[in-house]
Amino acid sequence: MSKKPKPAPLRERDITRHIARAYYKEFDQLIESDVIVVGAGPSGLICARDLASMGFRTLIVEQALALGGGFWSGGYLMNKATICATANKILDELGVPCPPVKECEGMYLVDPP
Repeated sequence: MSKKPKPAPLRERDITRHIARAYYKEFDQLIESDVIVVGAGPSGLICARDLASMGFRTLIVEQALALGGGFWSGGYLMNKATICATANKILDELGVPCPPVKECEGMYLVDPP
């Protein structure tokens, strides 16, 4: 029986080098943008999605550590939101489940980000 080949020992510098190269390759593509969207709230995210789908190189800049904007404050503290049929069409395209509210025609319920 032949022996299984032993893998070469991993060196921290090699691992770091591969991670850095992969990161900077992606980062380099962000240096030039056609459009910069300021804010990753619901409107900014949909705006960026629409622009990117039209072929614009789009960059989103957000000051907070999370996406969602106003979803995290104000009237959205219940962790549910209602939307109308037009917004449901967009979320349906994105695969976000939005069950209809039976008592209110044209209204849907969604979990914010």
